[in-house]
Amino acid sequence: MPRFAKTLIFFSAVLFSHFSVAQTCDTPTTNHFIIHDDGTTQDTQTGLMWKRCSEGQTYQLNECIGAPNRYNYYEALHHVETSNSLGGFAGYTNWRVPHLKELSSLVDANCTKPAIDLVTFPNTPLYDWFWSSSLCDKTKSCAWFVAFYSHYYGIFSEKRFSKGYIRLVRHQE
Repeated sequence: MPRFAKTLIFFSAVLFSHFSVAQTCDTPTTNHFIIHDDGTTQDTQTGLMWKRCSEGQTYQLNECIGAPNRYNYYEALHHVETSNSLGGFAGYTNWRVPHLKELSSLVDANCTKPAIDLVTFPNTPLYDWFWSSSLCDKTKSCAWFVAFYSHYYGIFSEKRFSKGYIRLVRHQE
């Protein structure tokens, strides 16, 4: 077999195996979210309202369409401020980047790849991580984020200039 064909087969296998990973759940997930038609969901345990899609995706017919945007910490905060000033989402203008504890509440430890309820939060990026608004130390040189890849999810500190996803939250009034 020519070297080119072997290389093509190898890269095809790597590429398609990356996209064929499916979420697995050890036990049925107990859903504590009320899904609304406007692209939001209400967490009955925390009382928080979440956007179902990651920022950059468009909510359409119960799906999150398109690729999410990546932001550094400052861009994430600025994006939310600008979005709220331009009318917000679903009639609300008090969206924000969640605190670490709030974002961590979305982790579904029964599931992996990703460890989040995909019915409630469809098309959540499988790899990478989401910003929280929580700074990790007194120097404010880093902020905390949550990775939803597996039930061994990470809550790590990362330089605020690194790019991550954001999922917005608001307090229900």
